[in-house]
Amino acid sequence: MNEFDFGEFLRASERQAAKSQELTRKSAELVGRAESPDGRVEVEWTHERGLAGLRIGPRAMRSSSTELAELIVTTAQVAEDDLRAQADALTEELFGPDGDPLEVLEDPEAVQDKIKELQDGFHGTLQDATALPENLRRTLGR
Repeated sequence: MNEFDFGEFLRASERQAAKSQELTRKSAELVGRAESPDGRVEVEWTHERGLAGLRIGPRAMRSSSTELAELIVTTAQVAEDDLRAQADALTEELFGPDGDPLEVLEDPEAVQDKIKELQDGFHGTLQDATALPENLRRTLGR
């Protein structure tokens, strides 16, 4: 039977929670940055504010409003992609390449399987603990 170590489970949960807190804290500090290919527009993007900074160079003012708007939107998308890449790298740094804590939400069946595995392990431990007094009684002859 697969023995379930509840103490190790708790320690692993605490480590995971600490890493999640660190991820939250460090993610708040990330800033995605992008510059248009011609250097006329620079954008900063954050989780908290979305568009957090915008610099429009003097040469951009010679563009039509439509062209400038498209350039800003495109550059903002690149900045957002940069932020996402930084967040992915941070997640991998903290949790490893297969350890994204949010991935389990994408596979509910895997979550159910893990819960079932934990329940089975806990049930086995509970059965062992329940049998212990009976075993002691038999061993001591009472």
